[in-house]
Amino acid sequence: DQKLKAFGLMDSDADMDEDAIDAIREKDMALYFTDIVKNERNAKAYDLNSFSVPQEKTDVAVQLLKSNNPCNILLLGAPGAGKTEYAKALIRQAGLKMTSYKNELEVSGKKDDDDVEVKALSRLNCYLSLKKEDSVLVVDEAENVLKTKEFSFFGMKLSSSQKGTVNRMLSETSENKVIWIVNYTSEMDESTLRRFTYSIKFNAMPKETLRSIAAEKLKSVKMPADLK
Repeated sequence: DQKLKAFGLMDSDADMDEDAIDAIREKDMALYFTDIVKNERNAKAYDLNSFSVPQEKTDVAVQLLKSNNPCNILLLGAPGAGKTEYAKALIRQAGLKMTSYKNELEVSGKKDDDDVEVKALSRLNCYLSLKKEDSVLVVDEAENVLKTKEFSFFGMKLSSSQKGTVNRMLSETSENKVIWIVNYTSEMDESTLRRFTYSIKFNAMPKETLRSIAAEKLKSVKMPADLK
């Protein structure tokens, strides 16, 4: 099933990745994932009731994170709707730690070469195949990672070259709990959308919630109270 290739450990010519060689030499697989994931400190999270998400949806999401089974939760909606803060609150409610996907090259679009995106996806695929009992991976701005549909010059829908990898990662490879956050799903194939365990769509964030978030972020900033 070509796992060495699918996980980016070796290419089609059987050449080993340098970072994979270092990880094997040091007997520490974590070295292979240094560029794509980071552990987050348990920062303060907002109360789940402060988000405009129906209670029954929140209850389902928390139960999925507390279960012993892997799951893929999709949070989608307009930018600024509170999806990332909601993800933090879910993880805290479930009593788990948060790990985040940090490949700035991919999410910012600043690619050094054409292989960056493929390499990042391969390493993410490998990372998710190794079960972590007490943590949840958050993949924010995941549109590039989950892109499984492309459009030709004539507007025809084409399958993305990474579709197979992404779909297998969501339904077969992953042994972990993952929260995927996107602003839109127009570049995701229907077969990919069906593979998520649960999805929650966000509407615009209420002004009261925005106000409380702003107040919390500004709490440690030295400025006059009236300016705040």
